[in-house]
Amino acid sequence: MKDKSSSILDVLLKAERLKKVRRKGWITKAKIRNAESVAEHSYCVALAAMLVADIYSIDFANMLRTAIIHDLCEVMTGDIQPDEMSRKEKHLLEMEALKKILDALPEDVKGLYLRLFREFNSRSTPVAKLVSEIDKLEMAIQASIYEKEKGLNLDEFFLTARSMINSHIIRDIYDNLMRK
Repeated sequence: MKDKSSSILDVLLKAERLKKVRRKGWITKAKIRNAESVAEHSYCVALAAMLVADIYSIDFANMLRTAIIHDLCEVMTGDIQPDEMSRKEKHLLEMEALKKILDALPEDVKGLYLRLFREFNSRSTPVAKLVSEIDKLEMAIQASIYEKEKGLNLDEFFLTARSMINSHIIRDIYDNLMRK
């Protein structure tokens, strides 16, 4: 195993590339040429997770870890759209990519992140469900920004987000967004 500082730097250098990975759904479905990057999206998801965790006294550390790790694999896979492959294939591909990205980390740390990523994909814990819903909420927030900036109708994105938001916490935020 690499020393601690080298293993951290290895992951950071890989993660930096998320700044260049564009969110494909905005490009292909909404025809937005200079769409937000995965890094921009992930930052907003992490910020929302932090706020929700702190305000509602939810497991802060795992909320934030899950939010940050949820799209890290896209450094290698790109932003895979639902119609490109089955959900199972997507999760397997993403898990393999994440393992490679995290390879230099100590086993216990890598294991924690991989577990949280699995939980996120399966929505098998309350934290994973909330972060998954925050991910969709952030998509709706970005859709509202693109609608205002570009004069588009992005109802498809709002409907998708709403169909995947079930918790009262995230639904209340979504409903507030829709009223604005």
